[in-house]
Amino acid sequence: MIDKLATLYNNVDVGKKTYIGPNTVVGLPKLSTIKRAEMENCNPDELTNPTIISEGCFIQPGAVIFEGTKIGNHSLIGSNVVIREENTIGDHTIIGSLSALEMGCVIGDYVTITTQVHITVEAVVENGCLFGAMVTTMNIRRPYYLVDPSLQKHTPPIFRKGCIIGCNATITPGVEIGYDAFVAAGAVVTKDVPPRKLVMGVPAKVVGDVPKDLYLEARLKTRKDRLSL
Repeated sequence: MIDKLATLYNNVDVGKKTYIGPNTVVGLPKLSTIKRAEMENCNPDELTNPTIISEGCFIQPGAVIFEGTKIGNHSLIGSNVVIREENTIGDHTIIGSLSALEMGCVIGDYVTITTQVHITVEAVVENGCLFGAMVTTMNIRRPYYLVDPSLQKHTPPIFRKGCIIGCNATITPGVEIGYDAFVAAGAVVTKDVPPRKLVMGVPAKVVGDVPKDLYLEARLKTRKDRLSL
């Protein structure tokens, strides 16, 4: 079902049993597409890359999804979420209300990103990761774009499968969070986190091991059981 107040641009493919709520925008042209359309004297809608919303998705009111994004089966996009261009989002994934995904991210299956989370440009989030509210991620070590944009380099973080990021944590550029690792709430992570280790503090330091009942295998089994109801 597509609400009559939703806006779908050209080249948008919507799967079966998908709901798109009022005041949503899907397939919005990116800035470079608009500039190209101006040069070619045509409508930007004619130049957009394919946007795919797969089967069984639920897109809540006010979400904005730019062109070239693919959202997998049975995923949920919360109210007022902004998903920039060329993102790939897996199956059974949740993007919570007021969160923002910058361009070119790869988000896996069974990922939960809760409210007001910022995922930076080209970040990689593997299957089963969990982000608490207001997590911030970064991808620029030095703001060269202020003096010479040609020197600018993105170094996005990588989140390995099953890691958990607590509320209000900050993940700095180029950091890798190991599989099943746990970043405590409010931590500032400036170095790689080993697999299945708990880190906390500013800057974050290893303080122990992650309990086995928080490993991805245990959490995913519980979630799949709920989804099958």
